[in-house]
Amino acid sequence: RQPVSAPTARAILIAAVGAPLSLLLAAVAPAAWPLGPAWALAIIALVIADAQLARFNDRVKVETNAPRVVGVGAGDVNVSFYVTFEKAPAPTAEMSIDTNTFFSPFPARRTVDLADGYGQTAFRLTPHRRGTGMIEDAYIRWQGPLGLAWCQRVTALNSQIAITPDFDAVEREAAKLFSRT
Repeated sequence: RQPVSAPTARAILIAAVGAPLSLLLAAVAPAAWPLGPAWALAIIALVIADAQLARFNDRVKVETNAPRVVGVGAGDVNVSFYVTFEKAPAPTAEMSIDTNTFFSPFPARRTVDLADGYGQTAFRLTPHRRGTGMIEDAYIRWQGPLGLAWCQRVTALNSQIAITPDFDAVEREAAKLFSRT
């Protein structure tokens, strides 16, 4: 899937600071009113340039070591994710995952520290009921070199995890039951 770009909070703050200053300048020196629109256009151009620079690093691969089977009622399972960029875009990236309704991931978003384009993070998955749980997509986003634009890439994982009853708990209870007699 193609990367998507959006302005960062820093870009929005810079544009917002420039708006009242432009109005003040236009009130004090009416001949300088073109500086207001020029400020806005300059910020927009910088955000677009930053987004384009960030897209040069959009070759990203995400892998996981998700277990094949988990037991419902056995508690949460930690799943590690490995992120590899062809060229490291920044020292950090952010990641979130999309699952089907059989799981709830926690936390919603994680920071991935990148060293030489490689990083790792983990999410805790809570199984809700028996069936086939899916880790469907990974969303990776990183900032451009100027810090004015986010670039986001969606990677399909399609990792299936069978959610079964907690057989270990059943065996423990059976052992307790038979040990009493």
